[in-house]
Amino acid sequence: MTGESGLSRGWGADPDGPRFLLRPATRADLARRTAGVLGILPAAAVPLLKGGDPRKLSRRDAGRALRLVAQRLGGSWVKVAQLLASAPGLVGEELSDELRPLLDTSPPVAPDRVEAAVSRAWGLPMGDRLAELDPVPVGTGSLAVVHRGVTWDGRVVAVKVLRPGIERDSAADLVLIETVLDRLAAWRRMDRSAFRALVAGLRAQLSEELDLRREATHMDRFRQLFDQAGLERLVIPEVYGEMSGRRILTMEFIEGVAIDDLSAIERMGGDPGPLVAEALQAWWATVGVAGMFHGDVHAGNLIYTKDGRLGIIDWGIVGRLSDRNRGFMLAMLSGAAGDEDAWGRAADLLMEGIPARVRRRDDFDPERARVMITQGLSYALTRPYGEVSLGALLSGDAFDDLPGQARPGPSDRGRGSRRRTEPVDSADSAEAEGPDRDILLLGKQLLYFERYGKQYLSDRSVLSDAAFVLDLVKSHPAGSE
Repeated sequence: MTGESGLSRGWGADPDGPRFLLRPATRADLARRTAGVLGILPAAAVPLLKGGDPRKLSRRDAGRALRLVAQRLGGSWVKVAQLLASAPGLVGEELSDELRPLLDTSPPVAPDRVEAAVSRAWGLPMGDRLAELDPVPVGTGSLAVVHRGVTWDGRVVAVKVLRPGIERDSAADLVLIETVLDRLAAWRRMDRSAFRALVAGLRAQLSEELDLRREATHMDRFRQLFDQAGLERLVIPEVYGEMSGRRILTMEFIEGVAIDDLSAIERMGGDPGPLVAEALQAWWATVGVAGMFHGDVHAGNLIYTKDGRLGIIDWGIVGRLSDRNRGFMLAMLSGAAGDEDAWGRAADLLMEGIPARVRRRDDFDPERARVMITQGLSYALTRPYGEVSLGALLSGDAFDDLPGQARPGPSDRGRGSRRRTEPVDSADSAEAEGPDRDILLLGKQLLYFERYGKQYLSDRSVLSDAAFVLDLVKSHPAGSE
């Protein structure tokens, strides 16, 4: 990707046209969804009883309970479960495995309701544009379903349509989730502002995902970037704009199997490893060059095709980095490419985000924290996937076992743990800004990458392509410092 290109045209800008925003939940919708939550609680509690002894509760038991709740309620509840399903390094393999079916399987919508939703979205009978629509969905996401169709001119298409009533359900669920988190914060004597920021981030994410016009724009823009980077084996479906809108997205049909369906890929005679490596290379390229990235690259969204390519679907969640966050990512890439001082620059940017209440702690040593962050980033992001745990890095546990790094003593850990259960004073609450949504999305992707890396690329590191990405950044005016 050298010389003059079209990457800078429109990158980082909002899609044209009005933006969809979730409306506040009505009392009727709140009552309906609350009844749904209360109705599922007895069944969800069964895996947790374990003979009446809570000490025997396992992560697999907790996973079964969470899966049951998410499957029955759908929508936002599935979104939470999907993150846990793709984070074995953070929550454990047992809990993650129990939630794995939720990555690409939610309840289908009755065929007559799908047809009605398509006709309503187009403003004309479905049969005017489609000669055929398979009643069995090829994808059942938490917010939308996807059906295979054939147009009258013979094109095989994927028709993605929002679930009926999903906007009302999502608005009500956000209120309920915030209530649950508020209760949890009060019970654990934690700062509520961070939880409320999480809910605000989820609201923004849902508003974006529930506007399929934005997803269409994302797909067009990233396809342009992939083409110019020469990533020919990566496929983003072509969007058919004349048959798409806010509640419906009609696109090229990509036929294949999920990237983690090893038995199916083996029967096809394929080797997914090189394609996964290229997909990670593409992801870092979009981060470095455009400051944007696919924010939901779980296995259900990576399709191994019959002709040996990799289809990347479901572009509803796209992260957009601030200048500061993009600077942090470029510093890490520079460090991995051989600039040892860059790790310190990345650590300094992370240090700026440490809350004042942590800095005021008696056991907080800023120089020691900087050294640990620098070493932790360098070690975890440049060692092979088979040797490190990215989940441990994100949780902080990775910093305890660094080569040559003294492990914090029990008194340090105890003092820190006790502090987390103390009430937060009003000054701390006022200055708390909550987590950065795009940094949370980046962290989620690292957890996804860990699964693929250990499965296919155990001898590579997460930043193996640092030099390639930095060359792309230098060759493009938008990426120059």
